[in-house]
Amino acid sequence: MFITDAEEHRASLEAVLLRHASERVSLEIVENVASWAVANHVTVEGNPLASAIPARNGLSRSIVLQRKMDENDTAGILGRLDFGGHSRERSLLVNPKLFLRHTVLHELAHLENNWGQAYEDESDSWAFERLSAQWRG
Repeated sequence: MFITDAEEHRASLEAVLLRHASERVSLEIVENVASWAVANHVTVEGNPLASAIPARNGLSRSIVLQRKMDENDTAGILGRLDFGGHSRERSLLVNPKLFLRHTVLHELAHLENNWGQAYEDESDSWAFERLSAQWRG
């Protein structure tokens, strides 16, 4: 799956954040998450496609999302979902809109629960629970 421009999905993604965040979270859609982190004096591990950034220096919490993703990028995330036992749910992420919603909810899970990177599977479960509620209602 290719994401040609996540910015096209901003309204939908911000609506997801408004619905599920307990407090304000800004959505930053950027060319490169690691470069954004350096420019904003934030530490991230490696060069992720998305990252949850806790509140800092008077700025609100943020989710930083890479603007473009190629098939290798998305395959890496989808593969991790399979490895983490989410194969059935992963099959529901059939288009860029749903893929990005899950990605944003996954990052929000880290913020809402104060979960570090050791909680990837839990963050996926949290995200899928909220996506499932949207599908039902």
